[in-house]
Amino acid sequence: MSVCCVAEESQCLEERKKGTLCIETIITSIFYEKEDFIKMAKVEIRSESCKSCGYCVKFCPKDVLAVGEKVNAKGYEYVVPVNMDACIACCMCARMCPDAAIEVFK
Repeated sequence: MSVCCVAEESQCLEERKKGTLCIETIITSIFYEKEDFIKMAKVEIRSESCKSCGYCVKFCPKDVLAVGEKVNAKGYEYVVPVNMDACIACCMCARMCPDAAIEVFK
């Protein structure tokens, strides 16, 4: 199997019919797969439910969370994400939270 880099779209379609791999298609698919992976994890914290126990901070393997400086209505400094790029969506923070104040989305 060969790889081509043809500027003309009609030529590229003809080459693909012959079984030739299109370098532009390969690069595009790699880029989008990487983007999907990067945007995979999202951590949401219900600040009003957080009592600042710190279990989520302590057990996060990637140091994604930290106790913030802002205070909720109950007088607790609640947890905030500080390093979302490092999150691997392991859900350890949500599992450890005794108040169910954390949700992790993949």
